[in-house]
Amino acid sequence: MTKLLRKGVPFVWTDAQLESFDKLKTVPTQAPVLIQPEPRKDFVVYIDASHVGLGCVLMQDEKMVAYASRQFKTHEPNYPIHDLELAVVVFALKIKRNYLLFSDGSLLAELQVKLTWIDQIRGKQIGDKSLEFRFHQVESGVTTDFWISSDGVLYFHGRICVPNDRDLSRLKYQHGNGSE
Repeated sequence: MTKLLRKGVPFVWTDAQLESFDKLKTVPTQAPVLIQPEPRKDFVVYIDASHVGLGCVLMQDEKMVAYASRQFKTHEPNYPIHDLELAVVVFALKIKRNYLLFSDGSLLAELQVKLTWIDQIRGKQIGDKSLEFRFHQVESGVTTDFWISSDGVLYFHGRICVPNDRDLSRLKYQHGNGSE
């Protein structure tokens, strides 16, 4: 529906817009899924920059306190992924600052950034001696079996090369069991 409000876009009301509008009318009348925050407990902010927008969820004790999302502005899809990830951090802090700041403006929350699974793999790939040769092959154009993505991750036939690393194995196990 937000696309209908853009400048220069013809206003065409279809079944998709009607369905979105009906959902928008019913959601506020249903039971809330958000909890009341407790100021003395820790907050966790989850963020994501997808291919179409930015989103964040503020959690406490693994329950949702607040959430926000927005579509990209017209120029943002052109940004590199690390710029989008920074943009979503700024977006989350701006939107949820009332939960994260004291009334005098001092910071209530300590910002800790946790690397994504891909970031951790990329870091381990760079330090892996057995993959160093493959990186050189790709850079010199000797192989077509391996390639490096725009964010610097080494792939083999479309699959990420995951180094044999104890920390990554532990994280993979925790991630697969939903303990993280």
